[in-house]
Amino acid sequence: MNYLAHLLLAEPTDDSRLGAIIGDFMSGQAVAEFTPGIQEGILLHRRIDEITDAHPVFRRSRGRVRESVGRFAGVVVDVVYDHFLARDWDRWSVTPLREFADETYALLERRFGESPPRLQRAVPYIVGGDWLMAYSRLPHLEQVFAGISRRVKRSNPLGEAFDAVRERYDELSRDFDEFFPELRAKVGAEH
Repeated sequence: MNYLAHLLLAEPTDDSRLGAIIGDFMSGQAVAEFTPGIQEGILLHRRIDEITDAHPVFRRSRGRVRESVGRFAGVVVDVVYDHFLARDWDRWSVTPLREFADETYALLERRFGESPPRLQRAVPYIVGGDWLMAYSRLPHLEQVFAGISRRVKRSNPLGEAFDAVRERYDELSRDFDEFFPELRAKVGAEH
């Protein structure tokens, strides 16, 4: 899962939500370097990733795009699942997506100094580009994949990701609809 799902599945506290997003931006930092509440958010982030990567529906989704994007299939599915979550946000949260996104941006700015350097560098882009809202728009995914492609140091097939997603969009959407309630139930049962 990508940023939006981790944030939604975190405990509804600033520490947990900050840890949920920090989990994607740690570069060699030990979890122990953070406060206990943030640590719990990071560990939950990791648990969500473990459950997701092992889930048969997520694996099926990866298989749907693997021919086009190879070993980046998991990254592509993480992003497209966040798109489906944003697209159908009202099914999953009573807080409107606009409000949730704005609260998250305010948190990232308010707690900027507690974030690892990689996240600090990303915050202006996340907030300025309104990433969490942008996920709801399918054309935005093309920009997301292009951005990931640029950050990967070696040649990669992520330029093909958007076409692969469009081609398998309905199947991937059905996969998400099957997967996300199960993930949410499993995570909820664990904390």
